[in-house]
Amino acid sequence: MVASSQVSNHFPFLKSRLCRAWLGGSQQLPAPHWCHTGGCSGPVAPAETLFTTRADRAVRLRLDPEDPGALPPITVHQLFQAAVERHGDRPALAYKRGQTWERRRRRRRAGPAAKGFLKLGLERFHGVAILGSNSPEWVIADFGAIMGGPWVQQQLPHLKAIVQYRDPLEEKRPNVYTWEEFMELGRTVPDSQLDSIIRSQCVNHCCLLIYTSGTTGTPKGVMLSHDNVTWQVRMLKEVLGLQGHEVVLSYLPLSHVAAQCGDIWVAMSVAGTIFFAQPDALKGSLVPTLKEVRPTILFAVPRVWEKMEEKLKAAFSQSSLVKRKLVEWARGIGLQASYSRLDG
Repeated sequence: MVASSQVSNHFPFLKSRLCRAWLGGSQQLPAPHWCHTGGCSGPVAPAETLFTTRADRAVRLRLDPEDPGALPPITVHQLFQAAVERHGDRPALAYKRGQTWERRRRRRRAGPAAKGFLKLGLERFHGVAILGSNSPEWVIADFGAIMGGPWVQQQLPHLKAIVQYRDPLEEKRPNVYTWEEFMELGRTVPDSQLDSIIRSQCVNHCCLLIYTSGTTGTPKGVMLSHDNVTWQVRMLKEVLGLQGHEVVLSYLPLSHVAAQCGDIWVAMSVAGTIFFAQPDALKGSLVPTLKEVRPTILFAVPRVWEKMEEKLKAAFSQSSLVKRKLVEWARGIGLQASYSRLDG
């Protein structure tokens, strides 16, 4: 699964347990320019078309200042930097070790991760594959990879290095690193090198390549630009009325766009703390974790809500008359509040 071959385009690979990814080759592009019209606030690469199937190509931006949803395009790094400047000291990632929750700050780890990838030979428009269950390392690797200039996706045919996190290495092999070794690799990479790469990233370049689930057919890779990601995040923040200091419980696979957008990017933009559920969350441990974490934001697929409804109905049917009346009253208040928010 992780064998490498001598092909021109080799890519770093981040490995744990569950998923895999590949990224395309590189090509020298014209220098980006800054757009000063249409509300654009990020670097924009020259582009001829609205669509592309090449990860190293840019796409034209469609900006309509008259559109109520028009926002100045920015890169993911600009979104991240704005969050750091506002709430850099707030714990961003929380995971359970034993019986206690440990918290980390993204700010101190995304940069070293990006430098670690550069040290391993990551090049512009090459890629990092993340294979693993939801964890702080998953998110840190995601941020580090994007800062380093590639895009993140699945199916990796050629490997340059493997970084394994959480589980110890069964045996030491060349170009196979523990997470701790990986985070130390970039110490010799100068800040100027990383800063130069970040400055070269454009709002209309590919940021992520995420595959469809494949439930009804062969999975299809979808390239998402920086502007695509950051626009979704800012609109969700506005529509949901998120104010800040939110608590998010991450349990849906981060290899899918809904979980990644909601659990990572939205939480980051509002200085939220991401709590990571256990890998067996959907097999029974989700409810106890919900009671413990008490999230203010919970993204879920329909089946999760259906299971919750089934358990609530079962408990409701066994409650006393007084409890049932109280629950009905509370549900009515909640429904009225939801309708009021929808109506503005």
